[in-house]
Amino acid sequence: MPVTHTNRKGHTYYLHSGPKRGGGTQFYFSRKKDGTLPDGIPDGYGIHEHPDGMVYLRCKADQRVTEDEIQLVRAALPNTIEKFSYLVNFKKETITIHQAELPPYEPNSFFFSPSPERIREIAMASAHYMPMMRFVLQDRKMNLFQTGRYCFRGSIDGWITVGAPGPLASLVQNYVGHLGQDSFYELF
Repeated sequence: MPVTHTNRKGHTYYLHSGPKRGGGTQFYFSRKKDGTLPDGIPDGYGIHEHPDGMVYLRCKADQRVTEDEIQLVRAALPNTIEKFSYLVNFKKETITIHQAELPPYEPNSFFFSPSPERIREIAMASAHYMPMMRFVLQDRKMNLFQTGRYCFRGSIDGWITVGAPGPLASLVQNYVGHLGQDSFYELF
């Protein structure tokens, strides 16, 4: 049975395999059903979905943050789904929170009246995500992370450091609550 993954937009991706240019086998996801479809995921790899909805394989050995640390960040996200949506992405030693302003719902027909759940589902599938806050592992022995937030000041768009390194639980408690608030832009 082929390996499939349905992303947040509702698109189904199929795992394909094929020869590499320099020899060996490459694996990739495509929305096409035809081609060479392996029956399983290669050892040491896992399926990953980027906040933009792209699906790909990622090497598990490169991952330095733990699943518990990722879940700690997810659990602290604000519960404001009507206004904003948050996704957590992780890569190597970084856990990044992405935020999206959901598009406004404008009914195009007087007779078309979907449920609030369906409106939210449509908005989530079309949302555009931007990185807003991240936690970067600095020292695994001491489990120290450094917080950063994205700066939107034109000439210096990019990540800025916020506060001092510390345990992830305390950083999450101190900073995640600022997402979606004016106080977010005052963090340095």
